Amino acid sequence: MAVITETVGDCELAHDGLLYQPANAFSSLAYLLVAVVLLLILRSADRSATAWAYAAVLALVGMSSADFHGPRSAVAQFSHDFMVVVLLAFAVLVPVIRLLRRTQALPGLSAPRIWAVAALLAVALVTWFLGRTDSTLCSPESLLQWHALWHTLSALTFGVWGLVLFARSPAESSRQAASDQTEVLQ
Repeated sequence: MAVITETVGDCELAHDGLLYQPANAFSSLAYLLVAVVLLLILRSADRSATAWAYAAVLALVGMSSADFHGPRSAVAQFSHDFMVVVLLAFAVLVPVIRLLRRTQALPGLSAPRIWAVAALLAVALVTWFLGRTDSTLCSPESLLQWHALWHTLSALTFGVWGLVLFARSPAESSRQAASDQTEVLQ
C-alpha cells in the first residue's frame, strides 16, 4: 500500500488503498456501536420513532464517517458533512420542539448525565483541536490519532445525550420500578 504524502485537516496521513485513513476510519465505527448500545438501553424506556430515528442518524454518521476516512466513495464528503449536520440539528431540535409543544424537553435529565455530557464534550473538543493537521501534537504517521479519539468521545457524548433525550430520569425509573413491583404484589 502506497502512502500519499498529503493529509487532510485531521492529521492522519492519507494512504492509497481501501482505507484512506485507517485509524480514523475504524474509530468512526464508534458511532455505530454507540447507536446500538443506545437502542439496547432504550428498548424498555422509549420505543418512540424519534428515539429510533436519533439512533439511526447516529449510526449513519458512523457509516458516512467510515466512508469518508476509508474507501472515500464519490459521495463520502457530502454524506459525512450532511449526516453530522443532521445529528446536530436532531440533538438541538428535539428538546426545542418538545418545549414548543409544552412537553418535557429532556425526560432523561439527571445531574450525572449532564455532567457526563459536559465532560465528554469538553474533552472531545480538545481532542478535535489536537487532531488538526496544524496542531503541534499532530503526528500523521502515528497509529494513535487525536481525531480517532474525537470520534470515540463525540460518539459517547451523543450517546449520553440520547439518554437525556429519550430515557427516563433515574428518579422516574425508580418510581416506575416501585410501581411495577406493587402491581406484581397485588
